[in-house]
Amino acid sequence: MTAQQRSLLSRVLDPFSSITTGVWLLGLLFLYCSIGSAGVLYPKSFALFDSSSWVHAQLRQWRPFEMTEFEWFHWWPFDLLVGLICVNVVVATLRRIPLNVINLGVWLIHTGILILCLGSWIYFASKVEGDVPVLRRELAIVTPSGQRASLPMIPGNAIDLGQTRVRIWGVDPEWHDPEAAADAPTHFQAQVFVERSDGARFLRTLVDGRPELSADLVQTDDPMQPMKPALEVSGEPLAYDDMQLSLQLAPSRHVYLAHWVQKSWALYLREITGGVPSEWVQRPVNDLPLYNDSVRSGEEIWSAPGDPAPVHPLSVAVAANSAADPLPDTVLRITDYLRYARMQVQRAAGGPHDPYVDIVLEELAGNEWPYTLVAFDEDQWQADEGFVGFFWLQSEQEKTAFGEVAPPRVIVSAPGGSEVADHEVEAVVLNDEELAWNAVPGSDVEFRVEFIQDFKDVEFTGSLASVELRSTEDDRHWRRFVFDGTNVERNVDLQPSQLMPDGRRNIAPTPGQELEGFEDVIDIRYVAARQPAPISILAGPEPHELGVVLNIDPSQRGVYMPVEVGERVSLGAGATLRIDGFASHSRVEARPFRVPIRERESQVRHRSAMIGLEVPGSREGHVWVPYHHYPLNSQRDNLRRFNYDPTEISMRDGRTYQVVLSRQRFALPSPVVLDDFTLTEHQGGYTGSTLSIRDWTSQVRFVNSDGSYSSRMPVSVNSPAEHEGLSYFQMEWDPPSPSRGQGDVPSKGLNYTVLGVGNRHGVLIQLLGCCIAVLGMIYAFYVKPVLRRRLIARARERASTSAGAV
Repeated sequence: MTAQQRSLLSRVLDPFSSITTGVWLLGLLFLYCSIGSAGVLYPKSFALFDSSSWVHAQLRQWRPFEMTEFEWFHWWPFDLLVGLICVNVVVATLRRIPLNVINLGVWLIHTGILILCLGSWIYFASKVEGDVPVLRRELAIVTPSGQRASLPMIPGNAIDLGQTRVRIWGVDPEWHDPEAAADAPTHFQAQVFVERSDGARFLRTLVDGRPELSADLVQTDDPMQPMKPALEVSGEPLAYDDMQLSLQLAPSRHVYLAHWVQKSWALYLREITGGVPSEWVQRPVNDLPLYNDSVRSGEEIWSAPGDPAPVHPLSVAVAANSAADPLPDTVLRITDYLRYARMQVQRAAGGPHDPYVDIVLEELAGNEWPYTLVAFDEDQWQADEGFVGFFWLQSEQEKTAFGEVAPPRVIVSAPGGSEVADHEVEAVVLNDEELAWNAVPGSDVEFRVEFIQDFKDVEFTGSLASVELRSTEDDRHWRRFVFDGTNVERNVDLQPSQLMPDGRRNIAPTPGQELEGFEDVIDIRYVAARQPAPISILAGPEPHELGVVLNIDPSQRGVYMPVEVGERVSLGAGATLRIDGFASHSRVEARPFRVPIRERESQVRHRSAMIGLEVPGSREGHVWVPYHHYPLNSQRDNLRRFNYDPTEISMRDGRTYQVVLSRQRFALPSPVVLDDFTLTEHQGGYTGSTLSIRDWTSQVRFVNSDGSYSSRMPVSVNSPAEHEGLSYFQMEWDPPSPSRGQGDVPSKGLNYTVLGVGNRHGVLIQLLGCCIAVLGMIYAFYVKPVLRRRLIARARERASTSAGAV
């Protein structure tokens, strides 16, 4: 090599053998790791000494990056920095540190670091991790007609098989045989209730591994003992042995990838034929966000006040990648993503004349009560037990007179007559014989109002007037109950004896009291008293006109105040009324509601995500698809905790499909089954808190290629098990839970487990690198000083010998 070539190579290698370069690279790597793990802290104002002006954020989660922590530490800048550090270590070691006994420790340290980096690169490049739910048992069913089915052994589960209905009545995962020794092992016991179309109803007890303990409870005609053991009735433990029920292991075959490693979205499609769904087919989804919401238009979702819709373009094509895909030629497109949302029915502007207003009552302490009021809805026109009311005005005159108190009125007229008797009702007294009679124009009938009664209960809310009537030409004499204008269909004519002797009002007429043939004699309309609500919100008569009339503060009583959307009205004592929305024409719509960040539960993460999906050739065109933690086959597979709500798509050619958003999955090398599940508890037993549990252990087996099962393998939190290149560890469990509603049954838990599954490629290489580096450190800090002292001593000895010779 010529001097010029050596000079050129030296200029290339000098920066990489520089200690300064190594320090800069390590500093950049530290900064990169700090940002990826701890995030960034930056001020949002110039008040730098005010803690509220500082904001903490995860830079890697911002829209331009959209990375999990794993992805951040597997991104090309990180790989480049580590690669440059490795080059710096190699070059600096070869050029600056001669290989000898004294420097052996440094060489070992640097070699160990390089091996550690190699193992880490292998680990991150091949990392796969996910989870798999494993059911403890499932019920195998064979009906008398030969029909076969299976049912997950989860309390409350049920299945209809034509003429037979089977329901899991109860499960005891730790049943102890009362005839066995106290320290005998427990068993998985289940009670199954069966109803058949022939009228047979029985409860069968099943014990896993103990078929001889199976027994039926049958229905009897004895009211004192409606269910009796079949052994007492027929002498046989099974009264219906033609109905075969047994417990069996339930293999799980797929692992669902974890989002914390890297984004693993997937769509699952299946066709519905004759009401029977096919198997789910997976379509992996790439480039879908995980942290940042995106919608095409703010009109597609509901947002909380002050929380603007995240309008941002998104277009993710999802094509078929399997020959079994039910829509192989249809490319689906994701146009919207919401990380935390739920479907909600609200009113939107547009549509028929149906005024609504969104309001919020606010307290000085910060409490808020939101309401949606609908003027023409008899259930939604008021709120807070009449404290707030919403009304549509037909004219300006109504607006002027709205704040006034209007007494009750009875308007009476003869059928077809042009004149009416508009009678304002004053104080009334029951059985007052001196109460004046009022003539009805154009008729021989007179009337007087006996009493008025207001109602407020579940069946009816309104007001009633009792009107006594008589004819001046004959002996006709009757009473009519007249309800206010919204309930005229409840009017009824009654005999005078409707009032009971003690003066109480018997509103419900007894048989024989109702009269017929009087409805055409006279017309009566009752207008109840109008006492303005403390807060009256008035809309109209113009479409965009909105105002408020308060009857709280005497200084404001009856005064109409125009308001606009977004405006606040003081109610006194620090309380305010906020108008959040209004429209004179509205319609009811179901849209996703984007939950504000301040109201989100951190542990939910992406489990409440939703996407907007365009489906070419469908009648819907665009549908919202909620996230499912697992693509379950039916509601019976939800394990009492996971949602099952697939979105249905109707194609124009008449075919029907279902789609769910979930995670990518891969098949296990061998299906896994849960043989047993045990809790290791602290002293005192399980108290309902996980703090009282010391460990969770799943006893699993694997299904061999010939259908047999492997030997038991315990899997616990800190003691994973290895099988065919995958590591299994305890991740979640099934805690006890109460009944979920009327007709449901409680659960004692321990019906399933959730195992974490992952590979560990490169871990041994990482461990080897660490060991070599540690060995080098021991050599450098303990062996090297001894060798140096010996060399120095020898050098001094040689020096003194030379001096003596001179």
